[in-house]
Amino acid sequence: MTANRDLSKDDFPQVKIDSLRQARMDRAKEVMRQEQVDHLVLGTSDNIRYITDYRSLIIHELQEQVLALIDAQGDATIYGPHYKEPIENPDPQLTNITAACPLAGWTPMWSEPETTSQTIKNHLVRARAKIVGYDYLHPVILLRLIELLPEIKFTYIGRALFDIRRIKTQTELELMKFAARDNHEALDVAFSIARPGVTDREMIAAGLKKQMELNAELLTHVTCNCHAGVGEWFPANNRARQGEAIFIDQVYYGFAGYSSDITRTVFIDEPPAAVIAAYEKLLEVYQMVRNAAHACVNVSELDDLMNATLKKMGLAPAPYALGHGIGLRVMEPPTMVRRDLCDFDVYLRSGEIIALEPETGLEVNGEWVALKVEDCFLVEDNGLAILGREPSVEEAILAA
Repeated sequence: MTANRDLSKDDFPQVKIDSLRQARMDRAKEVMRQEQVDHLVLGTSDNIRYITDYRSLIIHELQEQVLALIDAQGDATIYGPHYKEPIENPDPQLTNITAACPLAGWTPMWSEPETTSQTIKNHLVRARAKIVGYDYLHPVILLRLIELLPEIKFTYIGRALFDIRRIKTQTELELMKFAARDNHEALDVAFSIARPGVTDREMIAAGLKKQMELNAELLTHVTCNCHAGVGEWFPANNRARQGEAIFIDQVYYGFAGYSSDITRTVFIDEPPAAVIAAYEKLLEVYQMVRNAAHACVNVSELDDLMNATLKKMGLAPAPYALGHGIGLRVMEPPTMVRRDLCDFDVYLRSGEIIALEPETGLEVNGEWVALKVEDCFLVEDNGLAILGREPSVEEAILAA
């Protein structure tokens, strides 16, 4: 389960994967030095991918079933349910992975906490570990390891790893631009079949089919709001209607696991005048927040600006946060929400990539109409640079 390395498409970025791996490994080693740890125990697929380039996420449940144990030189051992016996050097292209070993088969590791804890303990004893950094371990396993290994100090380094991932390399930026382009293409296909009588599931299926044709690495989050209420995330075989607003919020995982998160609202023919007016105002808010965003801005101020402006325009406040960071994980730091939901003030940094997703809605003829737009942006010293296409009212109105 290694990275998709199909570079056959003419317009795939000609990235130097070895250079990208080394840059990410160098950052991880710097975290280890700063945190004074000599080994890492990683339990999240995105950190495993970032540091080792090992692709462990077959399905989301494997977040609870795969571990990477890494020493100060960057050599890694993978533990997972998809191995029956230990294997040395399981992937010749990933020379830093020296072995792959079995864990409990196809169940969460905390369903077999003692066996899992003993396996990790034996590895750390053989490695002569003294201070171990971890990103995520189930409490029952972490507490047992502390009991089994009183001479070893365990320290949380999850936030520090997220922190080094915030600033993207040039190669990461190019990969995410490519993912945004493919995500737009898949969304175009989904909306191309939107007409009265077509279901939300049919639109989602069309977009996902296109994602597969574009070599998407993984299929995950897709939301199609077709006369559904606030927070209705799941398709329900709702059929599109004349003059209706529909939005699709779609994630795309592209080459090397880098992601895109885009939402577009469309209208099947002309919607009621109040709906178009509300959507135009939403795009104004979207642009105002973009114009106010740049490196060193406090993100809670942007969230406040979004909701205050929606209220001033007579629209409903957003039902959730303004946005999020994005990279190998679709939703990662920086946290972009009001201040009381953050541990401390969060400021944008030049070189990170964020998603902005303002949403509002209004009641029309007794029915709630949800409206949303979302794009990914590179944060720069003096503003934001969009990674995909600009939204517009003209693009949103589809012929019935």
